[in-house]
Amino acid sequence: MKNRYGFCFVTAFVMLMWSLPRLTFEGMREEVLFSGAWMLLAFCVLAGNLSGILYGTDRKREVSKAGSAAKVRQKGR
Repeated sequence: MKNRYGFCFVTAFVMLMWSLPRLTFEGMREEVLFSGAWMLLAFCVLAGNLSGILYGTDRKREVSKAGSAAKVRQKGR
C-alpha cells in the first residue's frame, strides 16, 4: 500500500515542479486564481499522500484481526 502512496507522491511532486515555471501569479485575475487553485490542490495531493506514507496502516494486520474475530465467533456457536 505504501508503494502506491510513494508512487503517487513522486508523480505529484514531478507534476508540481514541471508546472511551477508555467504558472503565473501576475496578470489577469482568472490566471492568478487558476494558478493559486492549482497550487493549493497540488499541495493537498502531496500532503495526503505523505500522510498515507507516514501514518498508513498495513492491511495484513486488519485482515488478521478480522479473521481471528470470525474464528472466535464460530467456536462460540
